[in-house]
Amino acid sequence: MYRSSTRNPSPVSKTLSRIRIARHSVFSTFLPAVALACLCTAQAAAQLPRDITASSSPLTPAQRSEVQTFVDQSVAAMLGDDLRATLHARRALEDPMKDAGARRPFRLAYDDLLTPQLTDVIENADTPVHLQVSCMHLLGAIASEASLDVLSANLSAARPTTRYAAASGIQRAFEAAQQGRATFDTEKRLIELMKQLRTAIGSEQQAEILFADVSACVAAPGNNGAGSAIEASSAGLLTQIQNFSTTKKPDARLTRLHQCMRLIYQRYIKVITFNQNMKPARKALVETSAAAILMAARLGQSMSDQERATYRDELSQLVGICEGILNLSYSEAGAEDTTVSRTFESGQYQQAAILFERRWLGEDGPIYKNSEFGFHPGHIKGLLDG
Repeated sequence: MYRSSTRNPSPVSKTLSRIRIARHSVFSTFLPAVALACLCTAQAAAQLPRDITASSSPLTPAQRSEVQTFVDQSVAAMLGDDLRATLHARRALEDPMKDAGARRPFRLAYDDLLTPQLTDVIENADTPVHLQVSCMHLLGAIASEASLDVLSANLSAARPTTRYAAASGIQRAFEAAQQGRATFDTEKRLIELMKQLRTAIGSEQQAEILFADVSACVAAPGNNGAGSAIEASSAGLLTQIQNFSTTKKPDARLTRLHQCMRLIYQRYIKVITFNQNMKPARKALVETSAAAILMAARLGQSMSDQERATYRDELSQLVGICEGILNLSYSEAGAEDTTVSRTFESGQYQQAAILFERRWLGEDGPIYKNSEFGFHPGHIKGLLDG
């Protein structure tokens, strides 16, 4: 994780010493004069000279000093007691990173001066959650090697809000890379980040964070990112599907599982279907889709009447998107078949399982008959049965 050992203690350390959750609520009362000062500081700091942000050469000591002042003042304002002033200061700190005209020398210097202070805030045990979220939001906009170190380390944080903010920050960093506003080595970091996101997706127990993890994953830039993302997100979701198959207990994650599959489908299906270089990604997506349908059929049969009433729509939508993926992936097998989806919608889970196995999982079914992926009969069932 990024550490700063070459600078004197920043104003952050002094400010953090007075931040105590027990004494300061997110919505605590603030002095009007302090609030006004924070707002003015944020607005003034937003006006960094163009000769600094657009510099094509490393910043001079004087320029770095000006950026340092900007960072110190804005971070101090962000750590104040007024939530409105915090948001203004966060915007002031973010604006230079959103500037398409900001050049790499400035971005590197900005990262070097700001990321350590944001890291100090995040790692302080007394930091209120809204400030942690603000700092991770900014780290995503910075989109550097150091900021990604902090974000990826927090994908497994104990606090759910922190995990959510970390995933959202990585998504923002990927989006910045797509727009040419990142300084991290995309090709080098993708492999590591995809592994971390795959683990996070597979282990996450909170529905909203699961969706945030998948959203971050599929935002990976470039064609290589698309292939890596589909493999990582499919593998992570397969772990979730296997867990549902084992526990036979539905929960709120089902409300997001079909949305995760739909997000992957919408973002990548054209690329995956027509790009022969993405065979591993297509294989992973087919494997996860088939396992999801089989899991849903089994889960539907084991649920109580109350659980069926609660999760019937979620199961139907999950099966619908996964059957659509299989139909598109095996278009040579004939016209689109929605028999399984329609049977699910009517609540006939046992019949849906029989139809699915007959249509897709038999020895003459497309999944095993097609030799492209090398699936052997019984492979999909084996994923769920261990």
